[in-house]
Amino acid sequence: MRDLLIQNQGHCGKVINIGKQFFFIVLSVDVIKKIKSMIYDEWVFHDVEHIYLQLIKKIRCAIYSGQLSAGEKIPSVREMAKILNINPNTVMRAYKIVSNDKLIVSYRNGQYSVTTDEQYIAKKREDTAKVLCCSYFDNMFALGFSKDEAIRFIQDYSKRLKLRTNLQ
Repeated sequence: MRDLLIQNQGHCGKVINIGKQFFFIVLSVDVIKKIKSMIYDEWVFHDVEHIYLQLIKKIRCAIYSGQLSAGEKIPSVREMAKILNINPNTVMRAYKIVSNDKLIVSYRNGQYSVTTDEQYIAKKREDTAKVLCCSYFDNMFALGFSKDEAIRFIQDYSKRLKLRTNLQ
């Protein structure tokens, strides 16, 4: 379960529940960076798809979901390779593709950060969602479902799933 970080009056913190009372705990910048950096430690790779392709998806999803904020620094190629225990060339290949997408920016000193263009990120997120929806409907139509059946199916199925939210 991820810690929920909240901004309140310019302070970043965490809400905790003690009994029936909720408290807002102000966190230092170092603690916030540690909490946010933990996402990399959670990334797991499989052997069905190339690791660089999986890394591209993970970086894009972290940006689209807000786990990586606009303008946020991300680990250098060597740092990321060390964190993930993968080859630096694999990280470089993934970073190059995500950089070509204009989602991350590279600097001459070997550092990287997420683009500061929040509107661009929102558009790319929406475009990705559209592609996923089209793929879902294409596959359902290929299975012989009508549009209404496909919509009903996803509605019924999603009710049975325990969907993750930011508040879990």
